[in-house]
Amino acid sequence: ILAISGLHISLAGGAMYRFLRRFMRQGAAFTISSIMMICFCCISGESTSTVRAVIMYIIGIFAKVIGRKYDIKNAMAVSMIWILLENPLSISNGGFILSFVSVFGIAYILPMINEICGDYTKLKGKRGMELFKAKVINSFVSSTVLYFVTLMCMSALYYEVYVYSIIANALLLPMMGVLVICGFLGGVVYYICVPF
Repeated sequence: ILAISGLHISLAGGAMYRFLRRFMRQGAAFTISSIMMICFCCISGESTSTVRAVIMYIIGIFAKVIGRKYDIKNAMAVSMIWILLENPLSISNGGFILSFVSVFGIAYILPMINEICGDYTKLKGKRGMELFKAKVINSFVSSTVLYFVTLMCMSALYYEVYVYSIIANALLLPMMGVLVICGFLGGVVYYICVPF
């Protein structure tokens, strides 16, 4: 929630792109939103996870503009090559390892687990309580997959593992979008109300 990641980039970039699309063509909206996300990446310190998220965001929106299907695996590969070409020593960085291991889990492991779970994790065609249950199960499955995918990396890099993180993430994941938006609005209100 606190670390700048794919969620923040996708929320901010996606909202900006959809807003700009109301006033201009897809190409122009893509260009402006991409430049803004690159600037945001630079301002926030260009951490590995942020660079990876921005590159994957740009590829995703570009695919939409040219009418092609977004492929998370190819986007992950392109962002990894870009980061390693810029700084080959990033491969030993904890942020690099955890960021790409997490995306690997989402791209490869999560779809397989969802297939095993069958209709329990499918959201399409569900409403009301059924949709809520599916979202809760989805959240728990995603949290569990990410936990076990990053388990060895976490223990090797930081020498500690939090067992309760599965439950904590399962509870927080469905609310993360709302929490990020509330945090952003809180920051805006602070700068408006508090004098410099």
